[in-house]
Amino acid sequence: MISPDKKYSEEELRRTWLQDFLMKNKSKKNENQIILLKDLLNLINANDPKFRVFMKQQISKYHKAEKQNQFNRELIRRLKIQNSKLLKQLEKMKIERRQSKAIVKDLTEQANSLTKFNRTLAEALGACPVCWGNNTDCKSCSGNGSPGWVKPIRKLFNLYVLPVWQHSIGKSVGSG
Repeated sequence: MISPDKKYSEEELRRTWLQDFLMKNKSKKNENQIILLKDLLNLINANDPKFRVFMKQQISKYHKAEKQNQFNRELIRRLKIQNSKLLKQLEKMKIERRQSKAIVKDLTEQANSLTKFNRTLAEALGACPVCWGNNTDCKSCSGNGSPGWVKPIRKLFNLYVLPVWQHSIGKSVGSG
């Protein structure tokens, strides 16, 4: 910053003014400003070799910073695209998870219903509800639990077995 109280040499004045100018316009992306600056420097006698070196350094720093800013903007743009894709994928996976949960719930209900019916039918026939006598390692019956293994529950027998038996007897009597 140029101070009105201080006396500057011509070189100090140019250098300070230039630094102030570059700092104020650092964030602006207008290439015309650099052209304007070059024209301005030609007007203020920028033939001093030290000043030219200083200017080249400042312009080089500006270009490097601008390249880095472009890189950062491109990186942010790509990350936003990737983030958007990942959010869409996450939403899809959430929907699939909800659908899977519904399927698991439905299958669990079906399995529970079939397990209950299997137990009820085994009790109606007096069979082992775990293996129906087909597994010698069964902890419930040691493979002896085929129908008739225990006394059937009469109410269940009358509900499930008796109608089938009566129907098959009726067909046998009617056909023979």
